[in-house]
Amino acid sequence: MRFRAVTHSLPTQGIILTLSLDQGAIWAEREFGGADLGDLRLTKRLIKISAKFAGNPCASLPLACETPDRLKAAYRFFDHDNVNELEILAPHRQANKTRMAAQAVVLAVQDTTQLDFTHHPASTGLGRLTDTAHQDLFYHPPLLVTPEKVPLGVADHLVWERPAAECGKKHQRKQRPIRDKESRK
Repeated sequence: MRFRAVTHSLPTQGIILTLSLDQGAIWAEREFGGADLGDLRLTKRLIKISAKFAGNPCASLPLACETPDRLKAAYRFFDHDNVNELEILAPHRQANKTRMAAQAVVLAVQDTTQLDFTHHPASTGLGRLTDTAHQDLFYHPPLLVTPEKVPLGVADHLVWERPAAECGKKHQRKQRPIRDKESRK
């Protein structure tokens, strides 16, 4: 299997794939059923949450959960000591390996997204976008796709924040060595 780095993103088709409730449940079970969260109930909750998002991938957590009880259960799940992104993504990574093994070429398409939480005043401890008036996080999820643009999964993800002290240094970017640049992350 060969891997190539792709530095541009796929053309946007304006299409969002959604799955029916049954399809989402089957996908979520296959994708996350092997999660080892230390308690089978947590794995079942992960599958339920994932199935809901499979049916509506752009939904907020309250919208995807549909009822206050399910939303509370989701918040409890994400707040649990045994739950972290590494444990959640472990079975997905294993499924990615299986899907990639069937491909002659897999592309890792990557881009960094800015998650702006400026209009969520209760959010604290976040970094900054381009100035100190905006609070945010940066999210970098390399997407694995075939040359035919069939998505296979997310290879990994990196979440980071820009410290407030780093804002306003844009004019110095040409003087900094590449190893010190934010884009090197």
